[in-house]
Amino acid sequence: MSYTFKYASAFYGPFREAADSTPKFGDRRSYQMAPKNEREAFREVPKFMRSDFRFFHQLRVRYSEVDAQGIVFNAHYLTYLDVAITEYFRYLGFDYKQLAQEGKMDMALVKTCLEFKAPAFFDEVLEIGVRVSNIGNKSYTVDFEIYKKDSGVLVLKGQTVYVNYNPTARTAEPVPDFFRAAVEKFDGLTTK
Repeated sequence: MSYTFKYASAFYGPFREAADSTPKFGDRRSYQMAPKNEREAFREVPKFMRSDFRFFHQLRVRYSEVDAQGIVFNAHYLTYLDVAITEYFRYLGFDYKQLAQEGKMDMALVKTCLEFKAPAFFDEVLEIGVRVSNIGNKSYTVDFEIYKKDSGVLVLKGQTVYVNYNPTARTAEPVPDFFRAAVEKFDGLTTK
């Protein structure tokens, strides 16, 4: 099966260029779907229900966060997720800044996947659900969903992978047991 896109340079991921030459502006090139084993590397964000999230953080969309279309500019959602994970840490009883300064735990973002479901507008209150869905040896996966508070409309689904990181040594380190235990207790996650 072939897929045709107008601007070849704009497509990555599970598509690969069928033609060998570099596309030029305005070219129409044929793309083919990568074999199934290659596509599996690009997992879809898991489907959760709002009730799967035990923690929510609210924020109001500020005027500076909307673009010329009048909707939240896409890059601001990463900031929203960053604020929400920090508040999740706080809710679990951890001071993220202190943990990092004391060298007990720090995180490096290594992967983000965002699915935009509906636009959010200036002055709307958003509820951001946060849930740790997996803890490995040195990394953990966090799922997010953003809803409009007034209507309950799903705005965004996201997933991030963080690596526990030692900024002094610049190396990954095992996820600390105190964090693992707190997440297991709060989110009901079994990690071992």
